[in-house]
Amino acid sequence: MTHRPVRSLVRFFLLLAATAAIATPGQAQERGEGHPEAGEHEEQRPRHRLAIFTGNTWIPEGNHEGAIDGLIAAPTLGLDYALRLGERFAISSINDVQVASYVIEREDGTELERERVFVTSLVLMWEASPRLQLFAGPGLETDRHETLGLAKIGVEWVLFEPHPWDVALNFAWDIKKEYDSIAVGLSIGRLWP
Repeated sequence: MTHRPVRSLVRFFLLLAATAAIATPGQAQERGEGHPEAGEHEEQRPRHRLAIFTGNTWIPEGNHEGAIDGLIAAPTLGLDYALRLGERFAISSINDVQVASYVIEREDGTELERERVFVTSLVLMWEASPRLQLFAGPGLETDRHETLGLAKIGVEWVLFEPHPWDVALNFAWDIKKEYDSIAVGLSIGRLWP
């Protein structure tokens, strides 16, 4: 199995996250102690977020009728909940369903069938900047055939914040023993105290 497409995408999104982290600290510094909204904004930060997710999960080692060079894009829907633990940390439950069926060839030559896969994970989120969150944590991927353990790492970039809503671009890399997958899409979240 080759992981070149996955590594290329990961490098791209890590570069994007690093660029965003470097570019956005100026926005946070603009609201310093002398700014009239500085104290109000910090006190009124929402503690809860419930979001729906829509996007695609990319599976580079898959076999499917619609696969292009072994790369599958499985439509994905999700429901996420986040609880802010402090100034820059939150814990989040990320839950997705891949609306597709595909087959993965394992290293030993056997096949792993996947059908309407449900992925759930519990991640720790760190707010790198006001609009950029990085997250990582353990999870499970399951369907009627088999359950696999995974490690999830990812990035969430908030594009718009019309209070009490937000719209974010999401990238998550699920690392499993059998194969890796990458979910990319948009989430629309509702925030409340």
